[in-house]
Amino acid sequence: MAEDKTTHSHGTRLKKGTWAAATPETIPTMTDFGQAMSIDIPELKTTFVSASRLYQSDRYNRFRNGRVDPGEITIDGHFDKTDYDTLKTLVDAGTQIWLQVNIPEPDDATHLSPWSAHGWISSLGIGVPDDEGVSCAFAFKVNGKPQFPAYA
Repeated sequence: MAEDKTTHSHGTRLKKGTWAAATPETIPTMTDFGQAMSIDIPELKTTFVSASRLYQSDRYNRFRNGRVDPGEITIDGHFDKTDYDTLKTLVDAGTQIWLQVNIPEPDDATHLSPWSAHGWISSLGIGVPDDEGVSCAFAFKVNGKPQFPAYA
C-alpha cells in the first residue's frame, strides 16, 4: 500500500468487504483499501409521514415518524493503483460492498472506532496518479442501517 497520506487529525483507514445476500447485515472479513484524506460521514435523516385528517378541529398538520435515510458518505482518498482499478470495476458492475471507516478517537491515537455500512459506490472522481498511487474522491450510498458502536 502507498505511504500514509493522512494527517494526524484524520488518520482514517478504509476497508472493504464482500456483501452477501444470504447474510446482508453481517459484517464480513474486511481488507485494507486505501486511506481517507478527508471524509464526510452522513447524518441519519428521518422522513415524516403526514397524519393529518380533513376532519381535524384545527388547521395544523400532524406527522408520524417515517423511514430513516442513511445518506451518502463522501471520501477524498489515496489508493494503490490496483485499488483504484477495483473502485472503477465496482462502479461498472454495480456491485454492493461493505465499507468500513476506522475513525481514530481524539484522545487515543491507538484506538479506532469502526463505522461500517453496505451499499454502492455512487460516484467516482477521475483518479490523479502520482508516484505512490492514485488520489480521488468518491461517494458511497449507504443501503440499510450503518453499524457504528459507541466510543469506548
